[in-house]
Amino acid sequence: MPKKIDIDIELIKKIYVEKMWSLPKTAKILGVSEGTIAIQLRKLGLIRSRTLGVQLSRCKPIDEFWNSIHKTNTCWLWQKYRTKSGYGLLSFNGKAIHAHRVAWQLSNGKIPDGLYVLHHCDNRPCCRPDHLFLGTHADNMIYMISKNRQGAP
Repeated sequence: MPKKIDIDIELIKKIYVEKMWSLPKTAKILGVSEGTIAIQLRKLGLIRSRTLGVQLSRCKPIDEFWNSIHKTNTCWLWQKYRTKSGYGLLSFNGKAIHAHRVAWQLSNGKIPDGLYVLHHCDNRPCCRPDHLFLGTHADNMIYMISKNRQGAP
């Protein structure tokens, strides 16, 4: 029977997500296989399937995501496609996803149903995790009014 390896999920999250290291580098630093790391990343909801876990070590889509961001002293700005309203946009499995939502999920895990990812900085292309927070649609409207960002009546 193979030896069970206990890896601290928070440590993996810190190394892989916060330090933005690749899956192979994370595995090497922790002294475990890429498969072991991929299993933990699936538990965190950062990768979807075994197939993606294998692809992750080859094409490093999470590295590519973070490399598509220009980090300034304040905001981390999405550099690829943006919507007309200014939000970063990317495609995953043929589905369009806002870049700030991906940044939130990579840093914090799954977005609960019914919640939005909002910006403290009011900068739509910003993907800096500490500039993002969760809220309802009503929260977003209240925040918009408090910042005087609503359109003319």
